[in-house]
Amino acid sequence: MKRLIFILLVFCNTLSFAGNKEKEKVGYKTLTGKVYNQQGEEIPAVKITIKETNESFYTDLSGTFKLAIKRDKSYSILIESIGYMPLETKSNTLSLFSEILLKPL
Repeated sequence: MKRLIFILLVFCNTLSFAGNKEKEKVGYKTLTGKVYNQQGEEIPAVKITIKETNESFYTDLSGTFKLAIKRDKSYSILIESIGYMPLETKSNTLSLFSEILLKPL
């Protein structure tokens, strides 16, 4: 029984890694960054939406995000969080690692 559970865990783990590699193909780039407030504090659970694809992502507890986009396209990216002014930017203006500042309402 333990052996079966171990095999299932290894198989499931392999599938999850395979899914993460999907967008690491040629022609994609990964944008990462952190979202801060004006006091320099990291903001968790910030919603980041790629408007053209309607895909949304959220920052983690340390305000960090990671998104894979097509290298040859420019996307409108909307960054919003409760209590802060929304910010819209273009993906081609972001570097591979970006620090984003949100201003309070």
